[in-house]
Amino acid sequence: MVVHLPQRDPYLVVGVYASPHAELRQHLWTETTEVLNTGLPTLIAGDFNSLLGPTDKRGGYPFRLTQDVLLFRQWKDMNGLCPLIAKGPKFTWCNNRQGNARTWELLDQAFANATWINQFPTTTVEVLPRSFSDHAPLLLTTEVSPPMGRKPFRFERFWFAYPDLYDIVTYNWRIWSQASPMGRLHNKLRRLQEPLRRWNRQVVGDLPKRVAQAHDQIQFLVHRDQGETLGMVDKNVLDEAMSNLASFQEQLETF
Repeated sequence: MVVHLPQRDPYLVVGVYASPHAELRQHLWTETTEVLNTGLPTLIAGDFNSLLGPTDKRGGYPFRLTQDVLLFRQWKDMNGLCPLIAKGPKFTWCNNRQGNARTWELLDQAFANATWINQFPTTTVEVLPRSFSDHAPLLLTTEVSPPMGRKPFRFERFWFAYPDLYDIVTYNWRIWSQASPMGRLHNKLRRLQEPLRRWNRQVVGDLPKRVAQAHDQIQFLVHRDQGETLGMVDKNVLDEAMSNLASFQEQLETF
């Protein structure tokens, strides 16, 4: 996709989902080479389902220098692409087996050409925790976000999942206010803000913070798992953290 934004030169962003079959991936290298031949700043990212070298794999069968690996390397070099170093766990895919059969691989990556790197020098890639898939998602950021001030009050839709919300709203809504009808509505809405902030903080908890805590716990355990196989206790902790993260993210989607 060629992106055109005001006061900025156009650039090319390509998403990839490669076939798990090596013979079909050969067509991908040919087709994307034609797409990438634009001279524009280019970023291409996704699931390439192929490895560049032995350091992209841990566990399972030993790495083999196959024709598929050579074609992947040739495609990268021919198009002048450089892998963007990612923050987080090294490997992005796991077969979720146990013992010696447990395999980790770097299948999901982001590549950019020199023009992209010059135009977007602050581009970062982060490997996020796996939740619903055996692949870890990638988060790409091209610009540093400015620091945010105090977050304004906002009523969150996921609060409706908590029955005691209705008690808090009902109690505060019944408090009399000496004002015009519109003034009373304004006062009631303002009065609700602090009780709901306090309830959210004490009962619901800071959901983005809980997401961040689950994220950090998963990343820590995945780092360990990619270096040494986790014991059963830590494996259960990891499974619970992944389940919690999926639940928290589902609530965030109702914002």
